[in-house]
Amino acid sequence: MSAQWIKDAVIYHIYPLGALAAEEKNDFSSQPKSRIGSLGQWIPHLKRLSVNTVLFGPIWESSGHGYDTADLFTVDRRLGTNDDVKALFRTFHESGIRVIVDSVFHHTGRDFFAFRDMREKREGSRFSGWYSGVDFSRRSPFGDPFSY
Repeated sequence: MSAQWIKDAVIYHIYPLGALAAEEKNDFSSQPKSRIGSLGQWIPHLKRLSVNTVLFGPIWESSGHGYDTADLFTVDRRLGTNDDVKALFRTFHESGIRVIVDSVFHHTGRDFFAFRDMREKREGSRFSGWYSGVDFSRRSPFGDPFSY
């Protein structure tokens, strides 16, 4: 990417979980609901606004608001599937709109595999070093066997 592209970007942020009225909490067992593809209908409006870049986020599987990531490789089932997102992004690209995905790689949710392992194995978890500020001598407000 050149600096010129960034300078000329007209960015529109879409928070899909809210924009598509997804359930507040993820039950991690429901079948994916193919909602995210409907955002392709926004393209004509975005083009009228001279938008050339859309920032989507968050879209990864999470417990609630999206930034409490549980799986960084799977689209949140409340939005659809990985294939649904690929198709949507292809539609945006074909219309001349760039796509940026907002992801938080330094933060996970309580349902992330490494955090669950640490809750179960405490100091014995091979992932306890992944998190800073963990104190195994105190409990968290959520009842975890450590504070953070």
